[in-house]
Amino acid sequence: MEEAFRLETAGLERLGELMAFYRSLIGEPGCTWDETYPDPEQTEMDLKNGEVRCLLDADGRIAGAVTLSGMEEDILSVPGAAPYADCLLPVRLGVRRDLWGRGLGAQLFTGALDWARERGGKGLLFLVSRENPRAQALYERLGSRVIGPCRMYEEDFYLMVREL
Repeated sequence: MEEAFRLETAGLERLGELMAFYRSLIGEPGCTWDETYPDPEQTEMDLKNGEVRCLLDADGRIAGAVTLSGMEEDILSVPGAAPYADCLLPVRLGVRRDLWGRGLGAQLFTGALDWARERGGKGLLFLVSRENPRAQALYERLGSRVIGPCRMYEEDFYLMVREL
């Protein structure tokens, strides 16, 4: 029988577990995170603002997570981004390594789309590492398209959009 996962908004009680989850993905192919990012202070603020949704396994452990925030000026400064200012920004989307290939990334991404719709967003505008072709392919299968390449935070990304 296939394991069921549920998507829910995370509260502050998940801070330690969420940070451990983020740290577990450092070094995975395409992951641009390091020991300084994501940081506990930003993660705590995201949790306080109700911006983090976790995909939980049957035992209530984090199987994946995504943060959905308002658009940031540095993203809008990327060539081609300005028409998408009414989109929301999904960041820190990840799935536990032992669960890759089970459709959880798609579940998180479509959950973020639904969440953007609920919050009045016109879609999702986001960065994906150029070193993460798995993620790019997933987002394209789910209707996203590449706007163009960019360099931010000392990393190479593609700016992508998924309109509602």
